[in-house]
Amino acid sequence: MKQLYIFIALTAVSLNIDAAETRYISAGGSITEIMYELGLGDQVIAVDSSSYYPPEAFAKPHVGYFRRLSAEGVLSTNPTHLIASNGAGPDEALQQIKNAGVEVKVFKQEIYTLDSWKEYLLEVGLYFDATEQAQDIIDEVVIKLSSMKNSNAKKTGIFLMDVGDRGPVAAGQNTVPNMLMNLAHINNIVNEFEGFKPYSTEQLIKIKPDVIIMPSHVVERMGGEEQICQNMTIAMTTADQGCDILVLDALLALGFGTRIDDAVETLVNHEHQP
Repeated sequence: MKQLYIFIALTAVSLNIDAAETRYISAGGSITEIMYELGLGDQVIAVDSSSYYPPEAFAKPHVGYFRRLSAEGVLSTNPTHLIASNGAGPDEALQQIKNAGVEVKVFKQEIYTLDSWKEYLLEVGLYFDATEQAQDIIDEVVIKLSSMKNSNAKKTGIFLMDVGDRGPVAAGQNTVPNMLMNLAHINNIVNEFEGFKPYSTEQLIKIKPDVIIMPSHVVERMGGEEQICQNMTIAMTTADQGCDILVLDALLALGFGTRIDDAVETLVNHEHQP
């Protein structure tokens, strides 16, 4: 611990020397995506491991995962600001980073709707004195969303974060997947809870939703679509219509960045493959 405090003190001195230069660390895929879209990419000196879009961001040095940051790892890059998405931490590490003279800004988010996304973009834009650019992003997304056909008006769907031995874990209300399904006119069958929680296997098999959506990193971890389709719960759920898993890029599926329209377009254009 003593070595860490010495390291923090030395870093603070260094930050004062370079005070005129803005050096951002972006921690969280959504906030990184927004910062690059706002034209701040050149000032980003490092990112966390969830910041894989755009590709030039992922090519920057990494400081770990935004939910498990270490003060030493962050301070080793000599930043002036740590900009983070909701859930960044732990709090002890954030406080140590602040104590070193780094400005720490965590953008909180608790409501996941199109309107709250607009407010979120404008909040980020205001912080960076880029409100006009943020509004341009919002306008482009809204225009694209309004131009999509509502061909999925009668479809039902579910977003699964897991489908292991303990049963399915689904996205309920007030989640990014639920927001995306609403925008794509897909009825989320999970309406009895908010957030990500276990869902009744019996209920899933009984309802047999038209679309089963899963994030790419979960599909990869579970061995791919073919392996998932062999899962007993999925096999029984899709027995009548054939197993067709819609795999959505994890950052599109769960992030709150600038590509909501791309995520919704993927859902809208998905055609069932029996």
